[in-house]
Amino acid sequence: MNKNEKEGVDMPHVIVKMWPGRTEAQKRACAAAVARAVVDTIDDVTDELMSVSIMEIPQEQWDYKINKIDRVDKDAVLYIPKGKTRDEW
Repeated sequence: MNKNEKEGVDMPHVIVKMWPGRTEAQKRACAAAVARAVVDTIDDVTDELMSVSIMEIPQEQWDYKINKIDRVDKDAVLYIPKGKTRDEW
């Protein structure tokens, strides 16, 4: 049992925000890929601690909800800004 399990901590939790229109299979595959990446790169995170949710935001609300709210949150750090390629991540 790792430190997080002993303390009853549920972390990490990743929220993927996207436009509606993906199939359930695509969303499940995306969530699984995100979870694997986190478990594989962060110490002390096991499959059982990981959670991922997907929030569908309509295209007409995207600018307001993402650009005007999420990206100005002082507690959030944008590690991969829009417009970068995989080689630039």
